[in-house]
Amino acid sequence: MDDRSSFGPELGEQPVEEEQGRNRVFFIIAIGMVGLILIGLLAVVYYFIYEKPRRDEQRAAQATQVVAEATAIARETALAPTDTPLPTPTPVPTNTPLPTPTPRVTNTPVLPPAGTLEPGAPTPTRTPIGGSQIPATGIGGLGAVLAAVGLVAVILIARKLRLTT
Repeated sequence: MDDRSSFGPELGEQPVEEEQGRNRVFFIIAIGMVGLILIGLLAVVYYFIYEKPRRDEQRAAQATQVVAEATAIARETALAPTDTPLPTPTPVPTNTPLPTPTPRVTNTPVLPPAGTLEPGAPTPTRTPIGGSQIPATGIGGLGAVLAAVGLVAVILIARKLRLTT
């Protein structure tokens, strides 16, 4: 009978050595993944226990120093003597111009300038065209290359492990 339709070893049979080899590789990879997760969790805990409070203290100290300097500068400027302004002479009144005569209404059409829009028309907005700078994404060129090399390495290692078992 063909063993392809069976779902596992029959009663009383021992598992094949090939399955034990695959299980061993799986357990090694699983332990490695769990180890990476634990290292990541330890790094997060370290950050929140040690690094973040230290940075907060530095920021608070810096803010206190800035406030102290600003207070000192404000106190110095408040205590500095100010010059009393001299009286300015009042200007001599001038004659008011006579009103100009109002123009007469004519039947000639008035054309708007070429660059003006009609009332109620939507105003055009500029569409930015790609500039010469790369947008700041936080990874950078070197980080992207290293990430790509790492992903290729993971793919090659996975293929190699698949072929060996």
